[in-house]
Amino acid sequence: MDESFRKLREVLLSVAYVLASILFNALTYVFVIWLLDNIILDGFNWFNSLATWSKIVLFIIGVRLLLFLIFDLALSANTVLFGFINFIFPANTFTTTIGIIACIINSILLITEVFNIINSWHFWVIIEVIFTSMFIISMNLLLIPRKYQH
Repeated sequence: MDESFRKLREVLLSVAYVLASILFNALTYVFVIWLLDNIILDGFNWFNSLATWSKIVLFIIGVRLLLFLIFDLALSANTVLFGFINFIFPANTFTTTIGIIACIINSILLITEVFNIINSWHFWVIIEVIFTSMFIISMNLLLIPRKYQH
């Protein structure tokens, strides 16, 4: 009886993960779109208005700092979400597969939104799109349940 209860609990929690994954991915989508509209694109427009030498200096210095900040925030969010998701939901093949599929679909939708926003392409815009795409993918990877490595 204890074994059947445990299996039923895992099935119900796996189904709950699918529903939570849909909600989390929708919230991630809305958050990233808001971030693009209110912060990232304004920063890109300001960056593109600078002189070339200023862009190079900012790129060398600023990208390093910005990447460390973004990756530090992503690592902190990953620690919190990873603990929350793995504490509540089981990390089995089903939830991992659903998480990966949801991550891929949400990443494709968001990166498509980024590509649709771009009016003209040049070197700096390509660099911006690459960094934005890396940020989007890292945000979506946070929602995939993983087993602890012992």
